[in-house]
Amino acid sequence: MKRSIAAMLCAFSLLAATRLPSGAEESAAPKTDSDASQTSSKSSSSGPIGRLGGMFSKVPKNVPAFVAGVVVGTPIAFVRMSKREVVSATRELVGETENPLILAPASVLGVPAGIMSGGIYGLAHAIGNAWTNADDNPFSKDSFSLGDMK
Repeated sequence: MKRSIAAMLCAFSLLAATRLPSGAEESAAPKTDSDASQTSSKSSSSGPIGRLGGMFSKVPKNVPAFVAGVVVGTPIAFVRMSKREVVSATRELVGETENPLILAPASVLGVPAGIMSGGIYGLAHAIGNAWTNADDNPFSKDSFSLGDMK
């Protein structure tokens, strides 16, 4: 059973690798016939192996950036999202009032609910921020959940 799952995963990864777009960048200058023939021979010779090499060449940079973003960004996102969710949960219970006699009892329910939902949302945002910023701008403040939290 394990071998068949491994074989299916391998087949799917090879299938996905053959469907990746080529990494050749096109210039703004118009192509001549000689440029077109060189480009077509270059893309046919690179094949899926060349595209996989380009994709895997970024792994030594992306993996440490992703791991650092998750490890450092998770507590930051947890605190930031918990604060936002505590205020939101308390406001949903009492409405738009500034009366402390109403806010204090509502915060008894709002604080635990906000911390729980903030922890879940914070973890999701931390992983998402680390994933999206690992390639473009690794080790940035957005990667560590210090930027704008949407």
